Amino acid sequence: MATDAFEHVTYRGRLMDRKTMAFLQAMERRLGYDLTVVQGSYNAGGVSASAGTHDGGGVVDLVSWDHERKVRVARELGGFAWFRADLPGVWGEHVHLGVRSHGRLSPAAQAQQAAFDANPARNGLADNALDQTWRPAPLVTFDYKASTEPPPPPPTRVARARDSLAEAIHALGDAAALLDAAGDDREQAKKQIDDLRELRETARTVLERLPKR
Repeated sequence: MATDAFEHVTYRGRLMDRKTMAFLQAMERRLGYDLTVVQGSYNAGGVSASAGTHDGGGVVDLVSWDHERKVRVARELGGFAWFRADLPGVWGEHVHLGVRSHGRLSPAAQAQQAAFDANPARNGLADNALDQTWRPAPLVTFDYKASTEPPPPPPTRVARARDSLAEAIHALGDAAALLDAAGDDREQAKKQIDDLRELRETARTVLERLPKR
């Protein structure tokens, strides 16, 4: 394995290592657009709902836009990945992914890989439910090589606009999930939730009309 694989870098505004960055860049080439990362790696204690899965390397969260393709491409390239729907009071919808056999996965992330690798596959959550969505057979391991390519060019205005919209959509989902768990003034909270979700759908429509880059 290349010696620089676990050197810490900042990519798409989030902390990770070079191997994880290379994995995301491979996804971007296949998807045809830049990814928006809402949680990186080496984030011990940063998000309690993540239950330690981001404490080590190789694990990131992406915004949920185009989640079916993102999950499939991540799995094709050697990742374990799932779409996480809104969970009231815990998180807004997002794509959670890790790089299989990364080398710096936290114990919680290793358990998620074991769930993904199981036969039948599991969902990587506490309920250990079956995951009946597609995965490659045989399973793939990402082949990292030290990069000799120049760094990617800075994002275009369109890419920055896409990132801003995608992050806003993610933030709206998180806010709606938290409000949904509010114990007081339920009617007012419900109205706020409905307003946030309407805004999120409007933002999604705008996002889908923007060019890929």
